[in-house]
Amino acid sequence: MNRLGFIGIDELSEGIIMAICRTAPEMQVFLYPSVCSHVQKLARVYPCWTLDDCLAVSEESEIIFLSKTLTDLVDVSKSLNLNSMHTVVSLNPALSVQQLRFVFPHSDCVRMTMINHEDGNKPVAVFTDNNQRLEHFLCKAGLPFIALSENQFNFIIR
Repeated sequence: MNRLGFIGIDELSEGIIMAICRTAPEMQVFLYPSVCSHVQKLARVYPCWTLDDCLAVSEESEIIFLSKTLTDLVDVSKSLNLNSMHTVVSLNPALSVQQLRFVFPHSDCVRMTMINHEDGNKPVAVFTDNNQRLEHFLCKAGLPFIALSENQFNFIIR
């Protein structure tokens, strides 16, 4: 699993992309929307590909990170071609796994955020459920992680 897609870029997704490129440069990273100046800047600084549509992201990626609101995700879901090999990761803390599974009729949906660990040296990825694909990616990227229940996740992000 070396192919990651990002639909929408925000501060959190940019931090994940930076960590990937620093610790696991062999991973392929695909970004959408390609016309966004922020995405273009990231693609110039890091070895990322910009794609013209969401469908291309789903065709190239195994894990798809989403930095969108629920309203935007309904439109995004119509243009993705998901199968059992995909993991959809929402970086929007306001969305529940249940909402994600409703929008993406796909059982591999998780929520994720980054928090600062007590020692302050390195952020920790916190996500819902145990997801082997995501855990494998985080290990490969050198990011420490914690898998929690959705209730525990909600408590942490408050």
